[in-house]
Amino acid sequence: MSEDWVADARVGVPMMQMIAKQISQSKHKPRAVRQIIDQQWLDEDAKEQLRGTFHVTDGELALLKKETSDDAPGPRKRAS
Repeated sequence: MSEDWVADARVGVPMMQMIAKQISQSKHKPRAVRQIIDQQWLDEDAKEQLRGTFHVTDGELALLKKETSDDAPGPRKRAS
């Protein structure tokens, strides 16, 4: 596969392979993966299946956001 997604599509590279290649370049950035999936010309069921496969559902992103905010340095509340 090349870096030219349109050319790949013209020569018959399956769409899921192209999506997987894009995602592999951003696999450590869940929000970027979610954005790649959301930009595809797929029906909502197919997008939801990809979100589940790559663990970028709404719930998983919310959990990730909570975990990263808990890890952020700064003043913490003391238990009283």
